[in-house]
Amino acid sequence: MASYMIENFRPGVMDRLGLGGEAACERNPRLIYCSIPGFAPDDPRADMQAWEGILDAATDNCIPRAGEEQPGWDWSRPFYSAVTLPSNFGGFFGAT
Repeated sequence: MASYMIENFRPGVMDRLGLGGEAACERNPRLIYCSIPGFAPDDPRADMQAWEGILDAATDNCIPRAGEEQPGWDWSRPFYSAVTLPSNFGGFFGAT
């Protein structure tokens, strides 16, 4: 049986599957359960699929940092990085 579980589904998905924190820990009291949804259950975007671009936009990660913009940068233009920062850091911090 697993000692730990890290999941990143939208709020309520794991409960519907019978694998939510309460049910999983009831079956295995020693389980360490970590849920990292894209948006918290009380966030208006909780039902939204938290793809990288959506998380980047929600956290203002779609704009270059001051001093890193290209010459003539149009600050009204969206920017997207293919680097999966929200997922990578969420998973890393959840695991540590």
